Amino acid sequence: MTEQEKIELRTKIDNVLIMHSAFKDAVERIQACYDGALSSADPTCLAVLGESRTGKSRALEHFQNEYLQYRNAEGLTTPILRIEVPSKPTVKGMLEELLHNIGDPSFDKGTESSKTIRLRKLMAESGTKMLILDEFQHFIDQASHNIQHHVADWLKILVDKTRVGLVVAGLPNCINVILSNDQLTRRFMAPQYFKRFDWTIVEERNEFRNILFTLQEDLSPFDFPDLDSDDMSFRMYIASGGLIGYVIKILREATSIAVYAGTHSIDLEMIHKAQQRAILNVSQHAPAPFSRKFILCPSKETVEEAMKLGVCEPEPPKKRSRAKKNFSNLNMALNKSY
Repeated sequence: MTEQEKIELRTKIDNVLIMHSAFKDAVERIQACYDGALSSADPTCLAVLGESRTGKSRALEHFQNEYLQYRNAEGLTTPILRIEVPSKPTVKGMLEELLHNIGDPSFDKGTESSKTIRLRKLMAESGTKMLILDEFQHFIDQASHNIQHHVADWLKILVDKTRVGLVVAGLPNCINVILSNDQLTRRFMAPQYFKRFDWTIVEERNEFRNILFTLQEDLSPFDFPDLDSDDMSFRMYIASGGLIGYVIKILREATSIAVYAGTHSIDLEMIHKAQQRAILNVSQHAPAPFSRKFILCPSKETVEEAMKLGVCEPEPPKKRSRAKKNFSNLNMALNKSY
């Protein structure tokens, strides 16, 4: 096996596209948003929300690939302008990201006002019909939980002036950014949600198993145990917590292990090793679902533990310092003395 063949096998899973129901619905709604751009009385806006690793960014990427930026004799055309919102967004930062992605060599030059005017001009000249903002939850400050209202107001005005479709994607709390601004609220349609699959719901369990079947077919020539069987599908669900992104991580690592071992055959031990390497368990008590000792009888407790995968623990409230507390007590004592 040549080095190039090894690389192709290790990255084979990255080219697999799983068109499950939520994915199809999202792409259909984004397409409607795109088609309505420049023709509707008001800009069409859509929020694509869900936990990490549920497939939001993959859906956006798939849609964008249908309308890639290109250059011809008339210049650069950018049908879709997409960025990831910076971790601490400012109007200046957003402008520079957008100007850079639309091809402006002077993206970091000028005032906020001049950059905004230049961006609007470039969007018109390059035929931009849609603006996509990924990681929209960054509009909420992680420490203070305050919403960046100034940036949200600027975004609303940009969309109004350019009359492009707007798609934002991020964690479920993104909805608070939209609901905090009356004018944004009126422009947005009902959100499109991506969620992890729930093993306790028959329809979702069946769709999860269908996805595993498709993945196994698309990963030929690798020879897996039947991933959509009762036993293996339950093991994979517990290993991934119903998050397709985690399924992909496990299978990517398993195929990599097989390639380095010089084989196309992937057994339970390989998948166990892949899961241990690929997934960071949030609990020390999380089960090892591909272990021979794993109990294959579904239980409420096992499923609930799996559902914690990918969920970050909230930060504990900060304790007031002893010095600050003593200072407060001193103030109270002084007040009483008067």
